[in-house]
Amino acid sequence: IILSSSWRHPQHVEKKQHLESCIAGHLGHDFVFDDSTQLTQDSCPVDRLESISSYIRRFCVQSEMPSSTLRILVLDDFFATSWPGLSCQGISAAAEKYLLAQKGDGTHSMFMRVINTSRCSMSAQGTHELYVGCGLVHDNFRQALDFLGSHCPPHGVEKGESTKETGPPRSTSIHHGARLAGRMPLLVIRYLRSVRG
Repeated sequence: IILSSSWRHPQHVEKKQHLESCIAGHLGHDFVFDDSTQLTQDSCPVDRLESISSYIRRFCVQSEMPSSTLRILVLDDFFATSWPGLSCQGISAAAEKYLLAQKGDGTHSMFMRVINTSRCSMSAQGTHELYVGCGLVHDNFRQALDFLGSHCPPHGVEKGESTKETGPPRSTSIHHGARLAGRMPLLVIRYLRSVRG
């Protein structure tokens, strides 16, 4: 599980640790991210996409499983900004196509799903677009589970699991991290179950 957000940078270590603590609380054991993308300065969607693609290229080259099948799920709001000529759905499709091209010589079989965790709304006059980072709303959560091969109940809840979001409405990054942790731990749990068979 790789961290690619700005929280990977040293100045955000407390926010990162807070998120890891939230996830650990849901998992019932310690949790830390396995790795992070390189500490480049991402300032736009293209920068973020490039940092993710760079990690994928490096991983494919260094992997000790030369003929392995990779299943990569990317959750990112890409700074909740527009990409010229692309809708929110178009951003995900374009990002998937670009990232799939990073596997290099083809020794890896790669499945890719990019979920854009932002939403776009038009102004009442239809003249301005508003992009908002929405996190793991139910639709995003369902898409992620489908990709991981898990069943998503009607409201994303299984016995003994809760998707209740914690913390007040989004006002600061650290509070938003607590809210994201409501559903992110469930994805972590489903992922771990899927790789363990």
